[in-house]
Amino acid sequence: MNTTPAVDFDLSVMDNIKGEEVKRLIVSTQDFPSGVDARNKTGAPARVFAQRMTATPNTPNTPEGAQAFKATQMACLLILARPAGTDRYTTEEQLQRAATIASSPAAFLALCQDFIKTASAQPVVIDPDATDDTLPDGICDTRPTSSA
Repeated sequence: MNTTPAVDFDLSVMDNIKGEEVKRLIVSTQDFPSGVDARNKTGAPARVFAQRMTATPNTPNTPEGAQAFKATQMACLLILARPAGTDRYTTEEQLQRAATIASSPAAFLALCQDFIKTASAQPVVIDPDATDDTLPDGICDTRPTSSA
């Protein structure tokens, strides 16, 4: 099972992942697998992306550096985090996720998008029309009413 992305892996797919979406994730984390071989294999995608981020002194200040940074973070999330309330990944599942990341930019993006969809907190929307006794911004008026 190959978990090392190709040297020319196209990280521009990270432009499709929005930071605001990642901020809404509610996850539980876990460690890398305990075995040395499995730990090295599951960490391979993040290592390769991190190396691309720091390939030259100027790389971090470029769009490519930003893509590599985002790819490094997403690779770690995809392997070490899971939607809150779900079972821990087995070592085999972590290895499979690393292999999916390494297989192609399209597979990496699909895994990212699926993870974001399943681990995102849904924004709470207050419907001001839900009650007749509302103040601005949907706050309920709990003051006693006077009966004259």
